[in-house]
Amino acid sequence: METRSAMHILNAPSTKSLKYAIRSGLIKNYPITEEAINHAEAIFGPDASTLKGKSTRPTPKKTYDNFFSPPEELYQHNRSITVCIDHMETENAKFLTCIDTTVRYRSCIPVQNLQFDGTLKYRSNLH
Repeated sequence: METRSAMHILNAPSTKSLKYAIRSGLIKNYPITEEAINHAEAIFGPDASTLKGKSTRPTPKKTYDNFFSPPEELYQHNRSITVCIDHMETENAKFLTCIDTTVRYRSCIPVQNLQFDGTLKYRSNLH
């Protein structure tokens, strides 16, 4: 446990860097040996705070707009549908969410304001 606390005192260097510093004599009067560092690594695994500070999340894959028009067969069999519209707001972004009760087709449309007269102009955007 002394090895881990010493690593944190030294601003969490990597295990390889700490071994090099000990071997080179860069740290004077340091009671921890390379063997103790190896044992700490074997017992406790890699240091969590070092991993959190130095590892990064991989870049997510780019998403593409995958809008498609519903097939003509849906229009033929479902002439009369009921569309349920609601609004939501997330971190100052306003949206209209829509779902129809027959086919269960969902859509989400960004809007500028959620006033009733403002929502009517977005009705043509419902697909």
